[in-house]
Amino acid sequence: MTDFRPFAFALVTTLALSACGVEEITEPAEEATAPAAAAPPAAAEPEPAAPAAPAAPEATGGAMTIAALRASFTADQAGLVGREVTVRGLFSSATSVGGTLNNISMLGSRDDDFMSSVICGFGDDAPASVDLTQYAEVTVRGRVRERFGRPALEDCAIVE
Repeated sequence: MTDFRPFAFALVTTLALSACGVEEITEPAEEATAPAAAAPPAAAEPEPAAPAAPAAPEATGGAMTIAALRASFTADQAGLVGREVTVRGLFSSATSVGGTLNNISMLGSRDDDFMSSVICGFGDDAPASVDLTQYAEVTVRGRVRERFGRPALEDCAIVE
């Protein structure tokens, strides 16, 4: 039977070393002749304007989506934190602590992952449980806060 360990070691070592790469920095050679006329500096391209924050739910007369909440939070975190909002999304999961519902997580779509979820924490008036199946549409009302650099809601209530 052939022992492939030395070959495997050599292959892994070669791949690891080839991935490191070395940037070669070279100094431009000084020309003995006079430099050519300098080209005019390139005009700086204007920076694109920041996207406008989505309208607040009070302005649209309804609940904002998870995507709109994330976009608003990204655009104006300081202006959104502490505001009460109504948010519509898909139920993902619920967490209970000591037999009391602590929070639910919501997604904007079935394709979202956990890092895109919004956690809705319940306060003292937390329901005993929620009768929701995964990906059922749910609307909640709560106060916006920052949680790990993302929007979250606290003192939530499920809106019927």
